[in-house]
Amino acid sequence: DFSQASTALLIHDYHSYVAGRDLRELNREFTADTGVIRQLQQFSNLKYLQLYHQCVLNLLGEGNDRCLLKGPLYDADQMLPQHIAANERSIIVNNYLHPTILFYLFGEYRTALEWLQKTKPYMDGGLGAFIHVMFAMFDSLIRLAMWDEFPEEEKQKARKRIAANQKKLKKWGKFAPANNQHKFALVEAERARVQGDHARAREFYDEAARLAHEHRYRQDEALAYELAGKFYLGRGMDGMAQHYLRLAHRAYYNWGAQAKVRHIEELYPGYVMQTDPSSRQIISNTITSSTT
Repeated sequence: DFSQASTALLIHDYHSYVAGRDLRELNREFTADTGVIRQLQQFSNLKYLQLYHQCVLNLLGEGNDRCLLKGPLYDADQMLPQHIAANERSIIVNNYLHPTILFYLFGEYRTALEWLQKTKPYMDGGLGAFIHVMFAMFDSLIRLAMWDEFPEEEKQKARKRIAANQKKLKKWGKFAPANNQHKFALVEAERARVQGDHARAREFYDEAARLAHEHRYRQDEALAYELAGKFYLGRGMDGMAQHYLRLAHRAYYNWGAQAKVRHIEELYPGYVMQTDPSSRQIISNTITSSTT
């Protein structure tokens, strides 16, 4: 059954990506699996896998754009109109959600919010899929990142949305703690930050990083360290900020996200060590716990 065989490969590869596996390994695996799916002539699944593979290339720093799905494997400008015309809602929602996440990761929060609005009408295309967990997390994180820009009326709406998202993440965390508890904790940390509850923010940044590290969600571990570093920078605690930003820098490197490594180096040149790609320097996978 060539259809089921190619779908199995696709689902494995997609979940490997969202679970935070090493991007360099995924690049090799996705390349091999693309060849298999093409040989089986399952071209619908091939488009899906190429979309996810393009996300990997963007983070590796090998895409034409670090946030948009425009590269050697998948070009949304060409493909998305075809998907919309065919009402392929599952791949449409992925076309919108992944740029949403990438714009957030690279600090373009207003653009991320615009893409988030495009994503929401198509969420029925991912019923029962992990994208609902990702949407709930980033829907909250984007609004919390933009908190100071919101007028009071917008803040009221955001509070309700974040509370609803957290209710979902908390429930999902009980059923699948390895996948969801750290996501709940990271949003709680950011929520505590905007509320001025610094002690609670510190607690949840550390919990999010610890749980993400324990369950090998490399991307979420790195993000937890990065947000913690920004939190301490905002409080003028440069020593603590440097500690967390260096952990973020290392975690992004270990994930293989060279584009994010460079982004961290550009944003915080006085806080992290510069990497030299030509030296092929290996950074240890050992992460010193921020709670010790």
